[in-house]
Amino acid sequence: MAKEIIHNIENKLVLLGYRKTSLMEVPDIINRIEITLRFAHIYYNEKQVLSETDKKWCSYYSHYIHFFDSEKFEKLGELYYELIEQMKLDNCFSGQSI
Repeated sequence: MAKEIIHNIENKLVLLGYRKTSLMEVPDIINRIEITLRFAHIYYNEKQVLSETDKKWCSYYSHYIHFFDSEKFEKLGELYYELIEQMKLDNCFSGQSI
């Protein structure tokens, strides 16, 4: 489930043109999504444990909600929050490896 969400987010970022853009030129939320994706890859693909302190980078922040209000970014927002919820369900930050 999580790997499919990750794949869908990565595809959406490509379609939106953010994969060939400098980190300095993208909105902050895109950088946060990239960080969350990297943590997800570490946990699901490399089977490495994540610490409780890593959790802050993959949390829901309400001040980003306005970014996803436009039709262009709505699906990306849905996928991002779905990944965050899946990571919580899978106890990614429990310090236990899968």
